[in-house]
Amino acid sequence: MSSPFKVSASQPGNGSIHLGLLPPSTPRLKTSSYQYPLKLVSPSPSHLPDEAQTLVHTVYLLTYGGGLVAGDAIDLHVTLDATTRLVLLTQGSTKLFKSRSRDIVSKQSMNVTLAPGSALCYLPDPVQPFEESCFEQKQTYTLLPSDKNHPAGNLCVLDWVCNGRPANGENWSFLRYGSRNEVYIGLPAGKRKLLLRDNMLLNDSGVANSITSRMDSQGVIGTLILHGTLLTKLGQFFMDEFKLLPRIGGRKWDSGSDCGDEEVDAAAQMRAVRQREETSAGVLWSAAAVRDCVVVKFAAPSVEAGRSWLRVMLVEEGSVARLFATYPDAIAPSTNMISSFLFPEDIAPPSYVNVAPRRPQRPTIRVVPTPTSECLPCSPVRLSHARSPSAPALLNPTVPTHAKRPSLISLASFSSGSSTCPTTDAQPKRSGSIMRFKSLSLPKEARERERTMKREDRERKIREMELSPIVGEEFWRTGKYGASDEGKGWGYGVF
Repeated sequence: MSSPFKVSASQPGNGSIHLGLLPPSTPRLKTSSYQYPLKLVSPSPSHLPDEAQTLVHTVYLLTYGGGLVAGDAIDLHVTLDATTRLVLLTQGSTKLFKSRSRDIVSKQSMNVTLAPGSALCYLPDPVQPFEESCFEQKQTYTLLPSDKNHPAGNLCVLDWVCNGRPANGENWSFLRYGSRNEVYIGLPAGKRKLLLRDNMLLNDSGVANSITSRMDSQGVIGTLILHGTLLTKLGQFFMDEFKLLPRIGGRKWDSGSDCGDEEVDAAAQMRAVRQREETSAGVLWSAAAVRDCVVVKFAAPSVEAGRSWLRVMLVEEGSVARLFATYPDAIAPSTNMISSFLFPEDIAPPSYVNVAPRRPQRPTIRVVPTPTSECLPCSPVRLSHARSPSAPALLNPTVPTHAKRPSLISLASFSSGSSTCPTTDAQPKRSGSIMRFKSLSLPKEARERERTMKREDRERKIREMELSPIVGEEFWRTGKYGASDEGKGWGYGVF
């Protein structure tokens, strides 16, 4: 008996996404179909805060079981009509399970066609190949010819792979991994011209741990491809920052200046902080311009380090968040759009990215009387900083303000009458707005401990100044706010 239903022409692993325009010019997902093992999830589109008429659609690329079994094949076709914007994400890394033979290869193919004025942002999680897995993928992007109203399409594509499961002892233990990215520009005659081809192949060639020996202790490697007028600033940002990377015989490493004599602006300070973080995290990267495309190559010891570096670069420049997402000042936990890649819930924004500027909190004073058993004849007090936004507490004028342990305190709220102890040697001396206390007779162990405390205090202040470059140098030297510091701040406590 024949089936009354029409035979499906789709094949396992095939999928299709068509983001079109409905009259008058409303973007809608006309087609979103898929077959096992591929699954597509498309939440409601979102409006951009600066462009209320622009709708950004998001589609999550999923696989049943979280990965691809040996022999699985995925073939996805994506079509974007003019002026539409699409974000492709994943909810986790794509796992590549063990293959029984080198001849059994998991494959993934994606063909994207972009009409003039459209934009695609593809930011997946890294591919995670397990031990003895084989995988090949190919992404092809075709940009249709521009018309008189709109330029060619825009691309922001990320392709990266990690070393597997380090917790299970895996370190580039797969058999074969291949990834190819091709960008074509359409011609009026219906043909197309190749703009960029990026090919990465990792093959152990039958020798155990041969890939590990070539990776130089890196845990993730990736490629970021940028193209289009909407992403020109982002591409130029990567090129400019790559030119300013420290090089032997080039620029001054600690400040990013040529000679160190000129004034360093806020951008140079942020760049210096970011470069130090890149060095400490072990991130390596380069950028190159190829036929109207910008190709960024990066490597990091871990996925977290690579993701953090990429997030900092994208957020600092701001084009991706401006074109495809909203800033996270009011993002609900359930809003899992592109902001989940730029600002995941468990990771705070970079310290030097101004997300919600507020006036910095002024330091306050907390006076803690020393226990009687520790008191000297003059009954000293201990002074410590508090993270309260309230006004500084006044010192008790009847209690001597010299410290049992010598310290250097920079406060602007001390009054001249707050020190009334008649002991001359214990009286604080003023030097501008800084109060210096004479050291009392202390044993050798106490003096060593005091020197350690002072050194840690200096290092803490240096770190705070590096992470909060908006506060003027005058504040860190005197504790006073200058006129230029009014209304500035990242919204974090000073101490």
